Amino acid sequence: LMTAVYDALTRGSVGIFESPTGTGKSLSIICSSLRWLKENPVYVSVDEEAEHVKPEDEDLPAWVLDHVKKRANEAAKRAEERERERLGRARERMAAQAKERKAKMSKRAGGNVLVICGSK
Repeated sequence: LMTAVYDALTRGSVGIFESPTGTGKSLSIICSSLRWLKENPVYVSVDEEAEHVKPEDEDLPAWVLDHVKKRANEAAKRAEERERERLGRARERMAAQAKERKAKMSKRAGGNVLVICGSK
């Protein structure tokens, strides 16, 4: 039975299985399905999920729409946090480079540096 379930999953076909009570159908289906998923991982990104389910889908239960909105908000927050971290690292690099340039200029000028900042 496990081989038949695995083969049906591999082919992407429908499988109809019959077996007497107590022969382990449930366990066979679970084990073979988990094995197939382990060997053929399926990843669905949050963006893909959000594309398939729109808030305008009135025929969907409210809890499904709420879940999709929640996942989209969480993804947006994670993206925003990654962007903040990236900008923070960039600012740190820029500050370090400015400090190095100032130190080089100071060294060349013998320690006397005039920094002029102006605005119109």
